[in-house]
Amino acid sequence: MLLGGGLALWCPTGTGTADPGTAAVEVLAADLAVLGVPYRAVRAVRPPRWPHRRARPGTEVRVRQGPPLEALRCQAPLTVRLADRGPLVDSEFNLAVWGVDADGAEVPAGAVLGLAADWPAWHTWQAAAMGLACAECRTDLRPRAADDHRRAFRAPGSGLWPVRLLCRACRRLGGR
Repeated sequence: MLLGGGLALWCPTGTGTADPGTAAVEVLAADLAVLGVPYRAVRAVRPPRWPHRRARPGTEVRVRQGPPLEALRCQAPLTVRLADRGPLVDSEFNLAVWGVDADGAEVPAGAVLGLAADWPAWHTWQAAAMGLACAECRTDLRPRAADDHRRAFRAPGSGLWPVRLLCRACRRLGGR
């Protein structure tokens, strides 16, 4: 999938001793190395395909926008040109999370990591299953505009995964 942050190639984690996902990542890595294209392989989670199912772990091979992606485009123009362009992601491949400083100003506080690059296009129920909805009012916190009222804030005392996020309104109420 071609996103605002670059190209992301998904390899699901297999079951058993011979993991086909690992083999696919190794093949992609070898091909990109031959082409001289820098990449990053990261563990990433996709949402369940159906309600009440589990998230799907895997690995994404990511090529950043700019010179790395242009190098790949020169080597394989048809492949990259025909890839679907997804929604623009302004925070690379992660959901930005905000905090509040001592003066009450909103400041960047990190990101929800480990999401598959296609997370902006997930259905609302998939986003909620992955913790991308307000823990109090269930508002979808995925950004739709540069400065959106749905901006995500880490709930007090929330762990790393699953993360508990709050919308601006619920953050102001103190995250019950």
